[in-house]
Amino acid sequence: MNGEISEDFGTIRDNGEIIVYEIPSKLTKLKEAEQLEELKRPDDMFFECQHFIVDGEWLRIYFKRNSHYHNISEYLQVSTEKKRVIVMNLIELSRLIGTQYTTTLHPNNVYVNEQGDVKLVHRGIRHVLPPVEFNEKQLLEEMKEIINYLFVGFSRYLIENPTLNKETESFISTINNSKSIKELLDNIEDSEQVKRDDTSEDSKSNLGLNKWKSPVVGNRKVKLSLLSGTLIGFLFGLLFLYITQVAPLNEATVATREEFQEEHKKLADENGALQQSLLQSEKVNQAYKLYIDGNLEEAISVLESDNIGSESRKEFLSQLYLESSNPEHLMKSVELSADNLDLVVEKLIKLNNEEANSKILTLQSDNPVLTIEQAWINQEFHEVIEIYEEIKERDRAKTLAARSFLELDMPEDAIELGEQLGDVSIQISGLEKQIELIEADKDLDEDEKKERIEELEERVEELVG
Repeated sequence: MNGEISEDFGTIRDNGEIIVYEIPSKLTKLKEAEQLEELKRPDDMFFECQHFIVDGEWLRIYFKRNSHYHNISEYLQVSTEKKRVIVMNLIELSRLIGTQYTTTLHPNNVYVNEQGDVKLVHRGIRHVLPPVEFNEKQLLEEMKEIINYLFVGFSRYLIENPTLNKETESFISTINNSKSIKELLDNIEDSEQVKRDDTSEDSKSNLGLNKWKSPVVGNRKVKLSLLSGTLIGFLFGLLFLYITQVAPLNEATVATREEFQEEHKKLADENGALQQSLLQSEKVNQAYKLYIDGNLEEAISVLESDNIGSESRKEFLSQLYLESSNPEHLMKSVELSADNLDLVVEKLIKLNNEEANSKILTLQSDNPVLTIEQAWINQEFHEVIEIYEEIKERDRAKTLAARSFLELDMPEDAIELGEQLGDVSIQISGLEKQIELIEADKDLDEDEKKERIEELEERVEELVG
């Protein structure tokens, strides 16, 4: 299940080596990152949570991938008996009821192995991460959804569903009308579809987990184990020995030899792909361990030395770049993904030095979050104010606009923005600028100047005091 998969409250990205769960921060009630440490408590029904990153709009949670588990979508064609095992294992989630943990049985969140054991990706925390509750009623409803999906391939969570016939509609209706877990299990056994499948399986010994889908070349990354690589290498050697030492080179064996040479080339290509895949996996795992141990720069160096451009490597490297305070690394993060631009600009601003400002000026984008910073650095104050009108909701834009108003001797506008921001320093600077302008105004007589200045100084004292 590679790629990006939308959820009701986030997305899952399964990259082979790791699974990343992304949740919009606005859908959480997270106050402190330490609250997420609860996710690191081990539970054999969930993938191991390795770490998490909170970066403004998104919360990203990283899980250790177990290659023996595959998304439940790959188990829709297994035997009914195997499906029963999966259902019974899912019912074990009832132990979450009454605890601080929650979860969802959205099909994209459920993984299964060949024995029917179950692992889930996302584990919510009550009143912190969605779903906010998990009780008996919710478990029953979630079980109905996953059973419908497992037995007939239908889920209201999914955008696309198969066309239903009378039998599948009847099955779904019966399941949805179940009032308890026991009734749910009884209804499964009583359904005509399950009875028919059981009868069919009795006459077909090859049905079940042996019926795996073939890997889709180009759309799905083929997972090869080290044992598979050894076997390919062994076969490769046998074929080579046969071709060069055993088969007599006469006209009768030319066709056979060509056939074996073609197979030899095919195995050589597969062996090369395997070695490349193993190298990539080793690099990513090495970098991951370094990162967990706090060696961020070393982890980046390991991934940068790997020229294999897999999506999982790029995403992991991009996240490491974002956590770095090195301007060069932050710039590379934008090169890997333009979506990182806002966060990179924010981090460069916080560095507040000449090198960081120089990097901001080299970035190219029409994004007003960037262009307003570039205009400010270049002291193009009128330009800053114009761009501010596009992104008035951003506090940083308000701050730059207020300071630009001060530079342009427009203190009233600066004070107004300072009040919106609750920024006393901007308000004081605005009042001081007003005093400065009054003192320089030759059209005012001294008494009027004195009166107005005293009034402004009182306001300054109120703000300071």
